[in-house]
Amino acid sequence: MYKIRKKVIISYILCVFFQQLSWGQDLHRVRKTIDTLASASFWGRGYTFNGHELAAKFIAKEFKEIGLKNYEKNYFQTFPIDINTFPNTPALYIGEQKLVAGKDFIVQPASAGGIGKGNVYLLDSAFLYAENPSIATDINFTNKVLVYESKHEKKVFELSKQLIKRLLQANCWIKCSPKLTMSLSNEAYLPPTFELNSQYLPQLKNGAAITFALENQLLEKYQTQNIVGYKKGKKNADSIIVFSAHYDHLGTLGKEAIFYGANDNASGISMLLELARHYTAHHSPYTVVFIAFGAEEAGLLGSKYFVENPPFELSKIKLLVNLDLVGTGDEGLGIVNATVFPQQFAVFDKINQEKKYFSRFIKRGKAANSDHYFFTEKGVPSFFIYGLGGIQAYHDIDDKAATLPLTKYKEIFAIITEWVQQLTPKK
Repeated sequence: MYKIRKKVIISYILCVFFQQLSWGQDLHRVRKTIDTLASASFWGRGYTFNGHELAAKFIAKEFKEIGLKNYEKNYFQTFPIDINTFPNTPALYIGEQKLVAGKDFIVQPASAGGIGKGNVYLLDSAFLYAENPSIATDINFTNKVLVYESKHEKKVFELSKQLIKRLLQANCWIKCSPKLTMSLSNEAYLPPTFELNSQYLPQLKNGAAITFALENQLLEKYQTQNIVGYKKGKKNADSIIVFSAHYDHLGTLGKEAIFYGANDNASGISMLLELARHYTAHHSPYTVVFIAFGAEEAGLLGSKYFVENPPFELSKIKLLVNLDLVGTGDEGLGIVNATVFPQQFAVFDKINQEKKYFSRFIKRGKAANSDHYFFTEKGVPSFFIYGLGGIQAYHDIDDKAATLPLTKYKEIFAIITEWVQQLTPKK
């Protein structure tokens, strides 16, 4: 009896050990994937230096090695976009002080290019909230650099059309913000416009000298792509589960300021690949589709194109799980569409109550904030899952692989796979 029990205990210990070892290897692989996608050689997975294409080829290679099938001759679904880019590092000086792109300032995404200098004119409270706005009618703005705080931005653009037209004659605009948050634009309609860290506001007094240089390149009908692969179901192949994550990010400001995008969204792509490995190793009764969307940061353009040009009927999708910002989760998860599809979410919530994976969920309604959105609009049960807490880096140069904790990565993976298993009956 003792010998049998001893063997059972040893077998259990070995089983647990090898399970932990296996997960350790997986987590090592996850780190390697994120390190690759968020490396300098991928140029922020944007539209300068072909970063998005390098990332797409990497993901397609992973899909092939995992053993996913494709719907076309390859994994790519190409589509055109318009995107404004900044191929050379912009320059910004206060007097003789050179500021650092990415760290001290970024560029407003819809900026046109320009080279010049001018003297600061503050659009402060006295100007913006003046009882008599005609005070500005005699001011010549042509040699000025207009400066305002981000907290006043709404008021700036509520000024009269006539006054804004005159303000647009300025050589350059600067918005001062406590947090630099980069984004992308499909247009270039603003004068050279920078966003500067608020710590420099005390130096931007009326009359202060500003020098700037900014080159933009508006790419029209530029080809990018989604990457799509699938594993056919064993019993209910016409029913589909979709996992998605966007692989693109913000690219660069020249070669010196790179927006690496480790959490947003190399983390989501890493989990997409781990899920693909899981479902190729464990048969699913449903067909499982894996989509790495392009051009999410450019306005959800990749998912919009996919929904308009699907390789299968969208009505066959029983569940779509969109993964974005899953490198944290210390303070729980945000679940977009939890209140829109309460029946499916109830299963998710019940699993968490039993397993205690997360301290809380923020249950959200419909939101056009990631690639689930256009599927939701077509009636597909779609959920956007993202982590809460942890690092605060977002759309900035500090979203790096080295500082991404992955503290709840294992739990996110576990709850999703358990959820899908309960939602996909084997008969």
